[in-house]
Amino acid sequence: MMQNVPLVNSTGGKIIPDSQLVGEIEFKNVTFNYPTKEDVIVTKNMSIHIKNHQTVAFTGHSGSGKSSMISLIERFYDP
Repeated sequence: MMQNVPLVNSTGGKIIPDSQLVGEIEFKNVTFNYPTKEDVIVTKNMSIHIKNHQTVAFTGHSGSGKSSMISLIERFYDP
């Protein structure tokens, strides 16, 4: 069982309708490693800009950081 508590707080479970979702996702030079594997860098200086209503796909070899990027976007982890 992980003892790590994310720094991100919940807003109480409020559901926001899709019609009200606006904004962009941007990472600038994000370097990330999991708390349990501090010596293994998962992403190094990753930058990405996803515009509102843009569809993107993450591709790459196993272990290249695709799932880690999604976890960062969903704020399961803080960079």
